[in-house]
Amino acid sequence: MKVIILGAGYGTRLLKDLQNGGDEFKHLVGIPKPLLPIGHLPLISHWMAAFQRSSICDIYLVTNHQYYPKFEEWALQYKAVKIVDDGTQKNEVQPERSAIIGVYSSVMRSDSYRRTFQRKTVMYGILETDKNLRVTAMKEKPSSDQTESRWACPCFYVLSKNTLPLVQEFLQEKKNAQIEEKDAPGHFISWLVPRKPVYVHPISGRFDVGNLQSYVICNTYFQERIHTLANYLR
Repeated sequence: MKVIILGAGYGTRLLKDLQNGGDEFKHLVGIPKPLLPIGHLPLISHWMAAFQRSSICDIYLVTNHQYYPKFEEWALQYKAVKIVDDGTQKNEVQPERSAIIGVYSSVMRSDSYRRTFQRKTVMYGILETDKNLRVTAMKEKPSSDQTESRWACPCFYVLSKNTLPLVQEFLQEKKNAQIEEKDAPGHFISWLVPRKPVYVHPISGRFDVGNLQSYVICNTYFQERIHTLANYLR
């Protein structure tokens, strides 16, 4: 198994909170969100600890040009990690940039492995499922009146080797579309649902570090309750 981590965001909402949060948080300004300390480790290092206990052989982390050096430094301690620069230097959508699906498509091209895509978001895709938890529809950030489902789907997907070729088909079909229509990985899942069986794996809970309050809650939880990763990962 190989993994792609989507870490090219700029965390602008959290950055603004940190800048206005007083002296207690000044030392965190300028740190990419995945590298913020959570408990005794950077946030992303908790993922690495979980990956190292599995059969994953390669990990690709896609970041932006601004934070690329910081991730390169962090990755020195992990032989399996490769850092990919998406070339962007600001948060605004840039017409000339590659869609993020295109970025991970280029990373995984010619491979026949499963990938996991993970990115923290504030608003989610909503899944509609049947009684067997097969996805019947995925709506990308719908309003509450567009669906009765409340199955929120963070950007964490596992694709089989038989599904991977469809990424290129999706990109080819969307080659003339606006960047917004092909940038969010959720759009690919929505496109995939009528073409391949897609199933849900429910989880009991998660932390979404999107602003200062959620960061403090998550960090406090790990400081007070997670003293060893071995117990946490059991």
